[in-house]
Amino acid sequence: MQTPRPAAAEVARQVNAQIREIAESLAAQGDESHEYTFFCECGCLQPLTRTLSEVTREGSALAQGHPASRPSSRNEQQEKEPPPLEPLPST
Repeated sequence: MQTPRPAAAEVARQVNAQIREIAESLAAQGDESHEYTFFCECGCLQPLTRTLSEVTREGSALAQGHPASRPSSRNEQQEKEPPPLEPLPST
């Protein structure tokens, strides 16, 4: 199993959202069967060939057997961030 890569997973979600917008625009013009290259949202960034309807039905673009990487909440990010440094005393 791959090491989780949250930053890469977030990039994949953002890129895939852009691809979905383009695909939706083309689907509105009657091109619903076209296959697009999405990227695995687990963070491995494996290219995946899917139609818009497949990605919509599945809810995300994940390679078979890859775990879903969920965006972390702001609270979780704050818990992982080190506390701010205290200023040094003036001498």
